Amino acid sequence: MACKFSLKRIIVVLFFSHIFISAYAQTTTIHISGRVISNETQNAIEEASVQVLAAQPGEEDPAGIGTVTKRDGTFDLYFPYKFPFKIRVSHVSFRPFELIIREQEEALNLIIPLSPNILGQDLFVTAPLATESEMKQTKTIDRLSTVDVQQLASFDVYDLVSTLREVDVATQSMTMQSVNTRGFNASANKRFLQLTDGIDNRAPGLSFPIGNLMGLPDVDVSSVEILPGPSSTQYGSSALNGVLLMNSRDPFEDQGISAEIKTGVNNLNLNGSSFSSASGDGMYDIQGRYAKAFNDKFAFKVTGVYTTGVDWMAENYDNIGYGKPYANRNDQPGYNGVNTYGDEDFVYMKVHSDGEAEYDPETGTYIVPPANFGPVTRTGYREADLVDYGIETLRTATSLQYKFSDNYKIKLEGKYGNTNSIYTGDTRVRLSGFKMYQTSLELQLDRLNIHGYSTWQNSGNSYDVTSLADILIQSAKKDADWFRDYLAIYETGFPGLGIPPASTKFARRFADSKNSVTPGLEGVNARYEEGTPEFREMVQKVINSQDQASGAAIRDNSKLYHVQSSYQVPEFIQNTKIDVGGNFRFFDLSSGGTIFPDTASNNITNYELGGFLRAENSFFDDELNINSAVRFDKNENFDVRISPQFSINYALNDKHFFRFSYQYGFRYPGVREQFVNDDLGPAYLIGGLQQNVAPLELQGNAFTQDAVNEFNRAVTEKLEESIYDPVVYDRLQAEIESLPILENGILAEDQLVSINPEVVNSFEVGYKQLITPQLYLDLNSYVSFYQDFIGVTRVVKPRTSPATDLLIASGQINNSLESDRYYVYSNAQDEMTVIGASFALDYISGGFFAGLNGSYSRLIQSSTDPITPGFNTPPFKMNFEWGNREFITNVGFKMTYRYRTAFFWESSFIDGPIDMYGHFDFQFNVRLPEAKSTLKFGVTNLGVNKYYNIFGGPSVGSILFATLNFNPKMFQ
Repeated sequence: MACKFSLKRIIVVLFFSHIFISAYAQTTTIHISGRVISNETQNAIEEASVQVLAAQPGEEDPAGIGTVTKRDGTFDLYFPYKFPFKIRVSHVSFRPFELIIREQEEALNLIIPLSPNILGQDLFVTAPLATESEMKQTKTIDRLSTVDVQQLASFDVYDLVSTLREVDVATQSMTMQSVNTRGFNASANKRFLQLTDGIDNRAPGLSFPIGNLMGLPDVDVSSVEILPGPSSTQYGSSALNGVLLMNSRDPFEDQGISAEIKTGVNNLNLNGSSFSSASGDGMYDIQGRYAKAFNDKFAFKVTGVYTTGVDWMAENYDNIGYGKPYANRNDQPGYNGVNTYGDEDFVYMKVHSDGEAEYDPETGTYIVPPANFGPVTRTGYREADLVDYGIETLRTATSLQYKFSDNYKIKLEGKYGNTNSIYTGDTRVRLSGFKMYQTSLELQLDRLNIHGYSTWQNSGNSYDVTSLADILIQSAKKDADWFRDYLAIYETGFPGLGIPPASTKFARRFADSKNSVTPGLEGVNARYEEGTPEFREMVQKVINSQDQASGAAIRDNSKLYHVQSSYQVPEFIQNTKIDVGGNFRFFDLSSGGTIFPDTASNNITNYELGGFLRAENSFFDDELNINSAVRFDKNENFDVRISPQFSINYALNDKHFFRFSYQYGFRYPGVREQFVNDDLGPAYLIGGLQQNVAPLELQGNAFTQDAVNEFNRAVTEKLEESIYDPVVYDRLQAEIESLPILENGILAEDQLVSINPEVVNSFEVGYKQLITPQLYLDLNSYVSFYQDFIGVTRVVKPRTSPATDLLIASGQINNSLESDRYYVYSNAQDEMTVIGASFALDYISGGFFAGLNGSYSRLIQSSTDPITPGFNTPPFKMNFEWGNREFITNVGFKMTYRYRTAFFWESSFIDGPIDMYGHFDFQFNVRLPEAKSTLKFGVTNLGVNKYYNIFGGPSVGSILFATLNFNPKMFQ
């Protein structure tokens, strides 16, 4: 550990050495600044390339000097050179502009107008694929622009994000997707930060990213950026695996009205060979934006989106319980379906045989076949019978901005979102009337930026689907009575009802009925049959109740308050940019005891604060660029953490750009990982703080789930071997011989003592080359070392402590009536290593464009650890896109292909394999200049079966869609 700490100290020393060297680096510099605008609309032009060139023909151009304009069209650049020189300004949608500068006074506060290209007149080749500033980035950054969103070949912008390299998307619903990079993907992704205009896009209490509920409409997207890998030094502890930045359009620069209507059909069923006979579920998405500026001082913007339709369905009924995956409830007593709930609890019984009893007419009795021990589960409910798959989302946003001057601004914004959807986290949750409110105030005071916001959530009528199934089952007949009835009927049958013995099918039917073999229990409720009035009435009663024993309703009205600031230090070291900043956030949890132990007498809050110092500089005629930073953070329940970062980019011969970075990232346990105390049905999910774990008395009294699984395998193998051995074993003998396995799996006193922040040390090397202005290559490779990785330790606690009687305890671990299962957030004891590499190759020629990217990632785990890794990432993924924005006048197209190799998904909800999948998305569009609109037709998941990218989640199928986009600015 000492050497790892010393490495961090070395990076801190490098950071301050960077500043010191910068202070004494002497060079003569020229300063240029200005603003690039459209000469027709006077609007600012973002991402225009500003290049410094030699003034005289034949004179050698300076090596790689240039920049790119900001969102407000401004640029500001210092560089070593001589007068006179020439600047060339270009943009993909405008004609290039050149200007000769002869003295310093001419180089400041420039206003550079660009003329728009006319369709058919070399529209797409006026600028290279990557600007100088992008080539000199010291970290891997991938970016999507407004044009990319307009060319979207699917129904949702998150599908477009998933085509970027290293990106994984977890689809929980058609309207709810989470993003991740570089491994450890999850539906409630805690290691990847999603920011919309700088605002954290997650629910404060449930701690899951709420898709685009608080995000941007397509018509208001300015740009999307992905920063894979640790970014803790700038964005804090949640940015362990990366950051997604979504930026909206500025109402000062992008005024007017724009609107979009999407309609489509999903869950397609061809109903035969004829396309005309196809059917499916309709869906609609309507969105609009209006922005207006007054006298360059005041501007406002209003956006709104309404989406409705039928969601993807979770319809995987494969058996993950005892027996083969293709087994069903009728032929397998231990059936536990992926998307059936209430069948997770089990009791081991001697009822597993190869056939049923045969009646002997001579003796008038049944010949019962020999049976083996195995699990028997309750009769669960399919998800489709417990939820309404209808989706409906309404979101609105209003922004007011006022400029006191160009450098002094104030922005006030409010957002509201209301959704009916489905979320997959520790269980499946039906979100019904789930609401989010956000308010934001931002001040730009010259070099000082202050941004504060609050997020409030209201769970509405949401409910836990798994709990609903459990309560329905238990309210009909308790486990003890049901399993007693099942075993009795299996062993003896019920001649009076014509039920033979040794029939698991008839035993289940009897146990599910209102009959019972126990005196006094006759007439109890029968199993609530799907679709009956009694079933519907009971479902409504349960989902409307927040009582933990009899209700499945979720109450979570938690709040988040956040304030951050940054200050750009005036330049006192030549060519060096220094920023300082800090943030404070406060969580106020409110679940009424349904998720957290926040009862009336136990209010739960949590705070974090942090600060950073960052420096950027360039050396050797801008060939070497250095970026370094250091940050400190403090969480209320954990010690101070210091995280350094150091990265460089070196340009060789103005063509080859090499980069290296070291990033120290960390993550405090989230509020859910600290405080949760939730009954998931088959297990209890427990936060890692000692105040939650200690009362359970697990140390010395519980086994790890891995030890239980190994014990069961050993017992089964001994029983199977005894068939061919002259020595006949019974189950008791097999269990006694396997007891050492359980003994080694007893939780030690030093396990689950506390939960600590997880840490990653990540090293990355990369290479970029703009081979031609139309062909771009980017490569990178990384290795990340995780310590104290936060995951879930799964344990089984029998009613009898193994310290009291190990044999009795071994007989209880496979009986849900005599044991409890706990999933406890905790730290891995061993270091975990992740390696990976990726590439991106892009090409443009005229209106034609093509791109190919791929990535490889792998988790290396040095030893067995009870922590569930949950890497949840395909080893290899690849994306290919090609198209032409205008292959004939006013007509364009785009096709995307996505490929993912198979991998294994692990979560506190469910574990299982994800099959390999690959699919095409296709769209073609027609521009209607007279109507100032674009009409687009397309289909997603073309030509392949449904797939899912999280185990237990929805099956993603095809969408046949049409989009009408009205945007007068595109035709100006």
